[in-house]
Amino acid sequence: MVFRMKRRSLLAPTILSLCITAALPNLLLAQGATSSTTTDQTPDQLGRLKQALSSAGATALTTAQETALTTLIESFRTANTPAISATRLAYDNYILAGEPTQAIALIPTLAAEQAAQDLSRTQAGVTFAANAVAILLTSQLNLLQQALGTDGLVQLIQSLAGGPAGPGNGQGGPPMN
Repeated sequence: MVFRMKRRSLLAPTILSLCITAALPNLLLAQGATSSTTTDQTPDQLGRLKQALSSAGATALTTAQETALTTLIESFRTANTPAISATRLAYDNYILAGEPTQAIALIPTLAAEQAAQDLSRTQAGVTFAANAVAILLTSQLNLLQQALGTDGLVQLIQSLAGGPAGPGNGQGGPPMN
């Protein structure tokens, strides 16, 4: 009787192990196929804008507009990729070394660095948005503003730089009049 119970208790884990072993190669192949196809494709950075223009009944982006916006986006993202500061590296090292007192002592410096980075990125974001607006036609902007509202249009423009993704997220900037 005891032997049967032990045999039954080992049966379920054994079956589960066999199923996992049988399925694992297929899962790995499927994952490899998925990741290789997604890395081969460049995401359309202007996809949301193009969709919004189409939905609003505005003219599509010209090749020149697409090129100018793509260049603007890439330049902004390259220039605004934050570097890891020496203070942050020291903070991380103190945490990993199990020295919370030293890590806590760096928090005011980290907060000041973060505030400076946030201010700089916000200022750069305003400049980016103004430059992006300058690339679009007045007729495109008017139709987008009618369709999305002022806040929605600002958020759409900001999303090109990696900012708020769209209307309704409560992170819009000041109204454009």
